Amino acid sequence: MDTTISPEAPRARAYFEKLSTVSFAEAHRLKKKYGSPLLALSRSRARASYQSLTRALPNVRIFYAIKSNPHPDILKTLKEEGASFEVASYGELKQIMQFGVLARDILNTQPFLSEYDFTQCYKAGQRWFIFDNADQLTRLTCGTNDIDLLLRLSFPNRNCQVDLSYKFGATIKEAPELIKSAVATGARVHGVSFHVGSQSYTTKNYLKALVAVRRLFDQLQHEGILLDTVDIGGGFPVPYTCPLPSIEHFALPIRRKLYELFPGMNICAEPGRFICGLAQTLITSVNGKNIRRGVPWYYLDDGVYNSFSGKVYDHCVYSILTEGTGTYAKSVLAGPTCDSFDIVSEDIMLPHLEIGDILLVPAMGAYSNVSSTTYNGFSQAKIIAID
Repeated sequence: MDTTISPEAPRARAYFEKLSTVSFAEAHRLKKKYGSPLLALSRSRARASYQSLTRALPNVRIFYAIKSNPHPDILKTLKEEGASFEVASYGELKQIMQFGVLARDILNTQPFLSEYDFTQCYKAGQRWFIFDNADQLTRLTCGTNDIDLLLRLSFPNRNCQVDLSYKFGATIKEAPELIKSAVATGARVHGVSFHVGSQSYTTKNYLKALVAVRRLFDQLQHEGILLDTVDIGGGFPVPYTCPLPSIEHFALPIRRKLYELFPGMNICAEPGRFICGLAQTLITSVNGKNIRRGVPWYYLDDGVYNSFSGKVYDHCVYSILTEGTGTYAKSVLAGPTCDSFDIVSEDIMLPHLEIGDILLVPAMGAYSNVSSTTYNGFSQAKIIAID
């Protein structure tokens, strides 16, 4: 069953109302001024998330993964905070360089970067790249050894929303020969990167990966290769449908393991969702309603082809706040397009809704507007910076 937060669960409702960047009263004012749907963007929320992560992982250099949400207000806010940035293409590199970020301070984590993207990124001044196979290593080093390299490792994880080791990463057994090959090119080989998966709910895979990396570093050190950098990726979770421990609590075992195994080394992380996830709330309205086979259907002005795209591409389930009270019934929320695939939530418990009613969806900052479309001619939700 999909999730809605109702007055029947007052503690849960209060928790998610606090996560929302706007109240219902504010949402009504914004809708009157700008229309609906809207994404209410809080720069202060993005700033607070970044600051909490830097406190939880001191001495870890944070590279914000701009793919999660490249809105200019978020990028400018994080630049002001001193964040670094992670990209996967020349297009993303250009997005962040327009705010005065130097290419040499930007990490490119695409293990299969095209020849065009690599050439353009390199010409722009970028030097930090990642590889996970011999062919890509050849592409990156065939014309230069003035390059800084990390080897992407694979650590599969079932306890996460999206397993990012499914598509990328060399195995730990393949790693020694790949690193030796990279060193032989004359390039600056610094270490390894890994990503235990998006929205990871446990630190176990981080700790397992760090132990394996330490063994790899020790093995290579015995062979005369000294490595100095570990990139622990991202995956730090945000609360979509239930409260989660604080990031300080979540990161504590990771921090301890880093201090134990890699004292004095360069440690990086590439979070996206954690920093921007809570920075946006969707304001969406009921455009139509029907009773179909005895079930209430409500048709919204936003759907899975729009801001709810994370439901498809990111396997995300969102908590939905309603103003209505009274009897709750199993209902369906559908998007505005003509496609029957465009279903936001099925079997969701909702009070009776009327056309024009507003719903709030917190934690819509990551992987929502970035993968939104204009299918059927419906406009994407406007993004309004509210602070």
